[in-house]
Amino acid sequence: SSSQAGAGASGSEAAGRHPVLKMVLATLPPAVLLPPNRLETLVTQALQFQMSKCVRYNRVEDWRDLLSDCRAEGPLVPQETCFVLDAHKDEVWFTQFSHDGTRLASASADKTVIVWGIVTGEQPRVQRILAGHSDAITCVAWSRNDRWLVSCAKEKIKLWNPDTGEELREFSHADTDTVASLAWLDNERFVSGSCGKKIHRWRVDSEAAETFGVERVIDLAISADGATLVTISPDRRIRCFDALTMREHASAIEARPAAPPAEN
Repeated sequence: SSSQAGAGASGSEAAGRHPVLKMVLATLPPAVLLPPNRLETLVTQALQFQMSKCVRYNRVEDWRDLLSDCRAEGPLVPQETCFVLDAHKDEVWFTQFSHDGTRLASASADKTVIVWGIVTGEQPRVQRILAGHSDAITCVAWSRNDRWLVSCAKEKIKLWNPDTGEELREFSHADTDTVASLAWLDNERFVSGSCGKKIHRWRVDSEAAETFGVERVIDLAISADGATLVTISPDRRIRCFDALTMREHASAIEARPAAPPAEN
């Protein structure tokens, strides 16, 4: 039939093109040729890069539009629960990812810290349960190399080995000095801020601390280079300190409520 003849012709034409294509490829320098499946790899990498740059994108489906940048607007704004982590027996008050993103520490009113293993696309699994505090745990912080984990409950701070779950050391503020926040200066030193208007600077190998008087500390953070310490307090001020000398920078930033939008 004519259709069978057409099919046969198409097949023979394709077969005839292969030797010609092979000969052309043999004459071209390897530097100008794409390796097998390389184009597919490049397209996949481009799409993954687009998704990684859009911090709000968490859809189950991958982004597939090469003609525009990935932008999570409207239905693309996160609205799907990927996983539920329910190993704690009371309220969870604080969470923090390790710096390499492979673990998550959660602090709970059940007086434990749980270290979860994180694998992209898989349900997080409990790796370690850190038990030892006598009170609800309000904060945790990973050292910069993820070797250590510190947690605080009331005036007590504990240093853990998150790999083994071993408690390595306990540090203590004054009895009435509740610890509100923790942050690492480097891999050997960390600071704690308290409701008792103090910042303590600790070393992992000593239970003694350097103490500095400040305003009541609600939270604190350390800059990426470890040089600047920032605190916030109930008086609406953000204060910046030299992390080495603990001298306050010349001016503080006062947080003010945003002005209401103007009426038309």
